[in-house]
Order: sequence, then C-alpha cells, then structure tokens
Amino acid sequence: MNRYVCCYILILLWSCAEKRPAPKQIITQPKSHQTLRQELVAVTHLQAYGDFDGDGRKDTVRSHLKLRDALHELDSVPKLDDTVNEDALVSYYGNVEAYILLSGHPKDTLFIGTGSGPFCLFTIGDTAIVYCEQVPDFSLLNHFEIQYYRKGTWRQLAHVKIRESAFYTAHTTKSGKPFTDIPDYLEKHDGQWVYRDICSRDSSDAWYPLKQLLYPPKRALNHARHSTILP
Repeated sequence: MNRYVCCYILILLWSCAEKRPAPKQIITQPKSHQTLRQELVAVTHLQAYGDFDGDGRKDTVRSHLKLRDALHELDSVPKLDDTVNEDALVSYYGNVEAYILLSGHPKDTLFIGTGSGPFCLFTIGDTAIVYCEQVPDFSLLNHFEIQYYRKGTWRQLAHVKIRESAFYTAHTTKSGKPFTDIPDYLEKHDGQWVYRDICSRDSSDAWYPLKQLLYPPKRALNHARHSTILP
C-alpha cells in the first residue's frame, strides 16, 4: 500500500512541475549599442579641385559616407548637439565609413576611416590633397594626411598628429568657409607651405618646410624634378 501511495505522490509532483511556466529571460542591451534617437541632418560633402591623375584636366575629389558593408552612400546622419548620448553616438559612427571619390575614377576609392567625414579637404599644389578625419570620439587629438594619386593608386605622403582644437578657432567657426589650411599646423608662409606637429607646436614657434616632410633628403632632388605637388 505504501508503495502505491509513493508512486501517486511522485506522479502528482511531476505534473505540477510540467505546468509551472519557465522563467522569462531578461536581456539587457549594452548601453553602447542603444538606438541613436536623434534629429537627422544632411551629410556635408567636401570638395577639392586639381589635376590629380596628371591628364592635364581639372578633377574633383569629394567626400562621402556609407554604413559598413552597405552599397549605397548615406544622405543623412544624426545631428551633433549637447543632447546626444555620447556612447550611442560613438557606437553609431563606429559603423560609418568615410571615403573620397575622384571624378573619372569611381573605382579608385580612398577610404579614410570610420567617423562623420573629414574636417577639411583641400589641395596643395595641383596634385596632392589634404584631409583631416572627423571622428566623434570626444578626443582632443587628431591628425592630417596628405595623399597623392598616380596610376590608379592613392599614396600617403604624410601623416601628422595635431590637436583637434585647430578646427574650432573663432575664425573658422564664424566664417563657415571650407578650410584652405589647418591653423597652427599646416599653413602657407611667404608662398611656401610649412607645417608642425603637436610636439613642435606646443614646445616652440618653429615651422618646418613641407617639402622636408614629403621628400626625404636622399630622394628630394629626384622628386623635385618629376613632381608638381609643391611650388
């Protein structure tokens, strides 16, 4: 008799366990991957002009944005202001690629990194372009690059570290005009391009000829004979 009672109790307990609902899973989304709910604004495209491919005709370089792994460019992006969630913003732009297209050569894309596009895009001489990447990572540091296009390939001539404050001076923010130099770091003095990086800018008032940066001493003479990058 006791054996039947035990079996009955076991069956009863088993049926109760079967009817008990499973606990719900609570999945917390990481803060850095939250959806960015922000007002959208049109993408700003920067342009520069020069004979980049050496065919004797003026070309145009233009900046664009696209989502990583996407085929089409972006036409709008979240507006940057004081109300934006910083973590969500950095996460969003970490998936946005900035790139530069050269007219007449759409396949020779110059990818310049992730972010919201370049701060500046202008020419030096007639065949080199300068850009400075704009990454909303809230860092005080940045850099500028000088690129040279020949025979279907973009080649980096210089990469110089600078402070991002160069792009927030009273003159540049009030005028609203595209940059034609980088204040305090890449300027034209007496008709010649000169530069300095973070260390030289912070430690002295010295400027250095850009030719010295682009052309190492051993190759300077050879480049000077065959290039029109600098006057």
